[in-house]
Amino acid sequence: MSNYCDWERVQCNATTGRVIKLSLNDTRQFSQYYSLDRLPTLNLSLFHPFEELKSLDLSYNFFEGWHENRAYDGFRCLKQLKILDLSYNYFNATLLPYLNNLTSLTTLNLGWNNMGEGLKSAKQGLANLSNLKVLNLDWNRINNSLSSLGLKMLRNLEELDLSGNGMSGSLTLLGLANLTNLKSLDLSNNQISTSLASLGLQNLKNLEELNMLNNGMSGSLTSLGLANLTNLKVLNLSWNRINNSLSSLGLKMLRNVEWLNLSGTRMSGSLTLLGLANLTNLKSLDLSNNQISTSLASLGLQNLKNLEELNMLNNGMSGSLTSLGNINDNQYLSKF
Repeated sequence: MSNYCDWERVQCNATTGRVIKLSLNDTRQFSQYYSLDRLPTLNLSLFHPFEELKSLDLSYNFFEGWHENRAYDGFRCLKQLKILDLSYNYFNATLLPYLNNLTSLTTLNLGWNNMGEGLKSAKQGLANLSNLKVLNLDWNRINNSLSSLGLKMLRNLEELDLSGNGMSGSLTLLGLANLTNLKSLDLSNNQISTSLASLGLQNLKNLEELNMLNNGMSGSLTSLGLANLTNLKVLNLSWNRINNSLSSLGLKMLRNVEWLNLSGTRMSGSLTLLGLANLTNLKSLDLSNNQISTSLASLGLQNLKNLEELNMLNNGMSGSLTSLGNINDNQYLSKF
């Protein structure tokens, strides 16, 4: 008989007493209750009374599907819902038409589900959610069903995570070029190797964070369009095969970059063309796991007066390191 507004995982409107937030994440332990051939389903009818709900977290529950006890869409009543977290479940793309009714959503997390299954037959994808600002679709095996997502209609998006989806081939249909308000984009752990121009990154002039770790990129990278992204502050290109395609990156134009990771990119030889000397706002630089042994002077590290963190682990450096520059004179450098 206690007041439900005092319960854990429940938050109410102080004036009306109606529930505005439910945190129902991680309510059971997968290993204790379920096996992959016997997963629970979500009863959508449970949410019919919560018409003022603004935030709903159902992550880490391993739901495989859903059902309802009434003849209408259980999510349709949640007209005020702004934040929905369904990550770490087993939902597939047949859930998307239900989500399209949630037109007030600003944040949607579908990470670590199975959205790649049935995506090709999805009619709208997420195209109806025009108010979305944050969308997470990481590790969903989306691969080549890109146009079915309807991303090109989400012009208010500011943060997008598509990491770990096995994306490859021409990516024009993904529609990134239309998302000109994007500030953060994660494309790491895909297979974006030879289709760089089709990404349309050169249009994303407001981008501040870009993660393209582990994509197998190699050869000339001019078509990636990094030189146009002059507002970038965080850039991760680690574990690609950039090696001697340094000038084609266009890094010298990114004068606002503060955090740069080029670890494991097989760089060697003269690195003047990399353009690090121009990045005077850099605070953190990772050059580990490369082949920078005898070309230290060409890095231009002596220009980076604001550098606070420098990682050059596993580069085969030996002998006199005078040509590395007077980095000890840098008053900000705290991690080396």
